[in-house]
Amino acid sequence: MTVYVDDLRTWNGRRWCSLCATNESELDLFAVSKLGLKTQWLQRTGGYLHYDLRPALRDEALRKGARYIPTEELRKRVRK
Repeated sequence: MTVYVDDLRTWNGRRWCSLCATNESELDLFAVSKLGLKTQWLQRTGGYLHYDLRPALRDEALRKGARYIPTEELRKRVRK
């Protein structure tokens, strides 16, 4: 299973990133079992499935096995 986090960016005065995977079941499994997220928080915007993560949760995702990937590369890999 490969799950990715991208670069932190600022929107509406808050920093966040995307948590993505190449398929939805892997993404949900990681998000729920390793980060405690709810599947209803899955975002279907921007042309790819992702969860928004704040910096502390991004750090936790990396500690638990997510791989960092630059935003543009992430979008190329997971965009539908």
